[in-house]
Amino acid sequence: MSKKTLTVLKTPRNRFPPGHERVGGRKKRTAAQARALAEELGIDPMSYLLHLLAVDVTEELEIRPDGTQRRVKVPVSRELKVSISQSLMNFFYPRLNTTAVTGPDEGPVLLASQNQNMSVIMSSPEALELAQRLALMMAESKTPPDPQTAPWKIGSAEGQPPDAE
Repeated sequence: MSKKTLTVLKTPRNRFPPGHERVGGRKKRTAAQARALAEELGIDPMSYLLHLLAVDVTEELEIRPDGTQRRVKVPVSRELKVSISQSLMNFFYPRLNTTAVTGPDEGPVLLASQNQNMSVIMSSPEALELAQRLALMMAESKTPPDPQTAPWKIGSAEGQPPDAE
């Protein structure tokens, strides 16, 4: 069997030499440029959108075929109000960032105390039965149990029912 070699030629992404000025396309505009333009025009898009949310009818200028103008009342639809609300949502309720939770020295978070409590309950058939009955009673009751009246505290150092002491 003979070996075949594959030669890959790297071609440039465009026909211009490196360093050539970019031609065409859309130039990026910054938020500062948009704010400056809005201020120059004397408009505030945020207040206009909030005004549309607050009213049910707005006035628009209608130009007839003969060139005359007249003011017309136009209803603000529910769909438009929902769309505006979705657009403005991030200004009023910013999205939450993900936060990495780490233990000491950027290590894993230790959950040993809760795992130990569960292993104590799981090791004894009596404790397991009590835990199941307690869970069923909590699910059936309409009010949450008071942690001060619990027969034992899950987060206690012992982590065991009183009769196991």
